[in-house]
Amino acid sequence: MRSRLLPAFAALALVSGLAHAQKKPAALPPLDLASPDDALLVQQRMQCATDSSAVTYWWQGTVWSRVSGERDRMLFTFQAMNTRACASLNDPAKGRGYRMVSRELVFYTDPATGQVLRTWKNPWTGKEIDVMHVSNDPVNMSAPQFARGPDGPFKMSNLVEKDGTAFMSSIVPLFYVNPLAGDYQENVGGQYHAMELFNFFAPMAQLTNRSLATVPDVQIHWSRVRDSSGLLVLTSSRPENPAPARRRPDRWLALESHPHEGHRHRAR
Repeated sequence: MRSRLLPAFAALALVSGLAHAQKKPAALPPLDLASPDDALLVQQRMQCATDSSAVTYWWQGTVWSRVSGERDRMLFTFQAMNTRACASLNDPAKGRGYRMVSRELVFYTDPATGQVLRTWKNPWTGKEIDVMHVSNDPVNMSAPQFARGPDGPFKMSNLVEKDGTAFMSSIVPLFYVNPLAGDYQENVGGQYHAMELFNFFAPMAQLTNRSLATVPDVQIHWSRVRDSSGLLVLTSSRPENPAPARRRPDRWLALESHPHEGHRHRAR
């Protein structure tokens, strides 16, 4: 009897094992961009990650002059990186939220050789001057962002999709006391006046995939434009791991370091 039962039990165990192996976990529903909580989650995952892990952005670009009455000049190129992390938050009234902290480095480089510049010849004065590279710390959101805030529910109203690729733009006007001007604000216009322009690109399937902690294939194009006595910066950016440089002529090469509070909702 025992010898006849063992094969039967073995066959039953095999069938049970196959049924268990074929049973897949239910797929998570995609994120709904019409939902404020889901839309904010998408933005957080584009900027950083939902599991508090660090995400690094690398970018490179070109810095141009912008002086009234003359053609723009290419001054130098640059390489840069920003490392950031986000803390996920939940509020009974405001819903899902997050806050991002980051720091970044920018190195100005020779357009011909790609080498990091130690000195730079000013094309207006002919003087050879020392180059001060950028070390911005911190580059943080000034306050957490929530799904429901004082301006109403969070929306990604400027996001459009074409052939499976999501596109989103962001415009960040800047107007604040110039930290380089010291006691001579009135002599240099009184305020630092510029605008940053961001275009984000990412696969729509990654944006709405609820199981991803971050969007691995975000591409960013970033431009920064100053007034006529300032600069024009054109650059493209991509994440090196899984989503901005600045400059002016003579004294313009002094370190330009300032807070980028809150614009990675861009957020840096």
